[in-house]
Amino acid sequence: MTMVSSGLLKFGGTNTASPLRDSINVELLKNENDPISINDSNFRALAGVPSGGISISDVYGKTYIRYGTPSGSFTPWTVTLSITGGMPYADFYIWLSYSTSGQPYPGAIAPYPGILDGNGDWSQSYNVFGNPYWYPGSYTNEFDFYQGATTYPNGTYIGTVILSS
Repeated sequence: MTMVSSGLLKFGGTNTASPLRDSINVELLKNENDPISINDSNFRALAGVPSGGISISDVYGKTYIRYGTPSGSFTPWTVTLSITGGMPYADFYIWLSYSTSGQPYPGAIAPYPGILDGNGDWSQSYNVFGNPYWYPGSYTNEFDFYQGATTYPNGTYIGTVILSS
């Protein structure tokens, strides 16, 4: 949603300015009574002011976009890829590239474009044999996570997971 563009702003409490937001905690998907400061990283992300002077009025008309945190694990022979804490129902995709003996190989979209769930999370496990998303042997696989557009490299980069066999 989007913060009000004028008038009262609240750090906590419930939202009363429907359809816009007047509660910063509600916009940041925090509990209504969670402590918050204008110097918190998520407040600065909402305001679009990463460093330097900042004011509560910097959040007028702003929308908080959470990209989430990608992670992954490899256990013979299963790869699990996840995103946690993203914007609910956001589109994402993963660009896979791999290397062996220091030789890089071209990438491909893998496992496929997806959508985060209502909590802003996603997780999927893959059996790596017979699956085109892992190259068995002594390889390093790099999974670059992007949010937004589903054509590489037009999305917003959100992180990389590197897994080795």
